[in-house]
Amino acid sequence: MAESQTASQVSGSRESLLFWLLGLVGRARRPLLICGFLAAVVSLVISLYLPNWYASTATVLPPRESGFLGSLGTISAAIKDISPIRSLGGLSGRRESYNYLSILESRSAKEAVVRKFNLLEAYEITDSSMEKAIKELESNVDVIVADEGHVSISVLDTDPVRAADMANYYVEVLNKLSRTLSSQEAKESRVFIEKRYVLVLEDLRRAEDSLKAFQRRYGIYSLTEALSGKVLSSFVPFQKVPELTMQYFRLQRDLEIQSKLLEFALPLYEQAKVDEQRESSVALVLDWAVPAEKKAKPKRSLIVILSTLSAALLTLTFYAIWERVGELKRESPNRYAILRSVFRLRGK
Repeated sequence: MAESQTASQVSGSRESLLFWLLGLVGRARRPLLICGFLAAVVSLVISLYLPNWYASTATVLPPRESGFLGSLGTISAAIKDISPIRSLGGLSGRRESYNYLSILESRSAKEAVVRKFNLLEAYEITDSSMEKAIKELESNVDVIVADEGHVSISVLDTDPVRAADMANYYVEVLNKLSRTLSSQEAKESRVFIEKRYVLVLEDLRRAEDSLKAFQRRYGIYSLTEALSGKVLSSFVPFQKVPELTMQYFRLQRDLEIQSKLLEFALPLYEQAKVDEQRESSVALVLDWAVPAEKKAKPKRSLIVILSTLSAALLTLTFYAIWERVGELKRESPNRYAILRSVFRLRGK
């Protein structure tokens, strides 16, 4: 019973509020019309003075792996595992897209664009501040990595041709910086693999020298001779034959291990030298930016609508306050006097 009464009270209060709002709109219709019309006219005039901005978008896709790394999966995986740094310009996929995002949002890329298109003058930056130019450029550039992996570079500018040229130049900067980083990575990988290759060669030489010295001393030149023990028996006491046989096995095993390591390290080293000299793959351009035919902003109709609605809302608010103050003056002069003294209101 109590719940039904509460629900009816809430419903009644909502209806009362709705009728009050409708009555307020009806009483304030004249100021609403005047203020709304003035706001629409003023906002339209102001929007006409705002410059038109045009958007151009270039879309790129990371390249696929090619060549040696693409054809030999095992060696490719090994190179990636032992490389001291991960690829910034040679790997494909979503990770490469985010590497492109990092390059495009780097200060080096932004400074290159600012200098190329003289944005200090275009953005009317009088104190020649590179920081201000970069911040202004950042507000006009949007780089998005799509779920499919491609990267979109959108540029806003008051000149549609310059907007397209800037977006396309971003692609050039992306490829240039990507090549530089890939070359740096390839060099560091080559140096790292070269050190390992030289170390394997040294270990192999030591294993060969150790085995050769053992063979010369005891006259064993094959596993068959070591297993038979006949040659050893003629040079050393019989009780030392097992120990020397085991020592020969170990020397032979070390030699085989180092030989296998050399077989594995040599193609890695040769490929690392090739990668250092080879030009890295560039981003695949799906769409070059073209000058926009229609402006992207300002949206004048939206500006006028929002300004008119805002003016109407403010008008209703002030009218409601004005009515409440008038009611307070009639119904409670003492409270009105206090309110007037606080806010220094003038009587009618």
